[in-house]
Amino acid sequence: VYLMRSRLCYKLQIACFKRGITNTTSLTQALSAFLILCYSQATRICFQILNIGWLTGKGTSTYYPVRVFRMGTLEYFTGMHIPFAIGAIIGLLTIVAIPPALLLSYPVFYRIIPEEIQKKRVLKIILSKIENYRPIFDTFQSCFKDDYRYFAGLHFLYRSLFITLFALVNTRLTFFATTQILLTIILSLHLWIQPYKISIHNFIDGGLYFILAVVNILTMWRYFLSYVQINEKDVTVAGYFQVILLYLPALVIACYIVYHLFKLCFKRFHKTWCPNIRLFETRKIDESICLSELHDIKDCSYEEFTDDEKLDESRT
Repeated sequence: VYLMRSRLCYKLQIACFKRGITNTTSLTQALSAFLILCYSQATRICFQILNIGWLTGKGTSTYYPVRVFRMGTLEYFTGMHIPFAIGAIIGLLTIVAIPPALLLSYPVFYRIIPEEIQKKRVLKIILSKIENYRPIFDTFQSCFKDDYRYFAGLHFLYRSLFITLFALVNTRLTFFATTQILLTIILSLHLWIQPYKISIHNFIDGGLYFILAVVNILTMWRYFLSYVQINEKDVTVAGYFQVILLYLPALVIACYIVYHLFKLCFKRFHKTWCPNIRLFETRKIDESICLSELHDIKDCSYEEFTDDEKLDESRT
């Protein structure tokens, strides 16, 4: 961000595009979008690097030293695993932990700490530094109500929890059950509080979490059926339902985009063609009015002429 806002970058923009194409708002939005897109992937990679592989023998005996989960021949935190593990720890402490912590604490911080303590010099300097980054907070929190702005941090926390379960829990049934409990709590919380300013956003958010919960239930059912090996047809039917539910939001978004495109095209057609049609109709009406007026004038002049002739004949 600082590089894009530098004078050298601005001069390059003037030389190439004849004007500046980046500003503070666009850079803030770009940084926020980049964080949202890379957060899940960065979290997953960090946990996969740090995941431990336990070598077990007969019974409950475990062989030491422990191994890297994705590379069974490599001992944990030795050799080439050390630099990757250090990088993963730094990523967890910065990219994964800091965004949800800041988004959760920023609106709550001013309510928890009394105003007298906030007026102290050291804390006042820290708060003034934090306020300089308010545009970044607003890009995440402006869609929520003022009392529930911390829900932006909860969304990051939800992602990190699900990815942590997926990366660290090796038993499938335990993973599905824990995920279902978390989805039920999240769905109940969002439907109860409804944190968004626009009501349709609350409906969309609740619908997405409901779809995830149903898909997870179907996944558990398929796993149970495949484990018991009762009937393959039921597993196939459950898989079809999962595919339909997974692609349902994309289908709704596509229909919404097509609807607005048709609406925009109709407005442009109405603006470009309808005025010409109306102008043609008004011209036609004006011509008909003029013709009728001329006809009336001719009739009047003819009647006046005949009256004058009759008057002259009577005089003679």
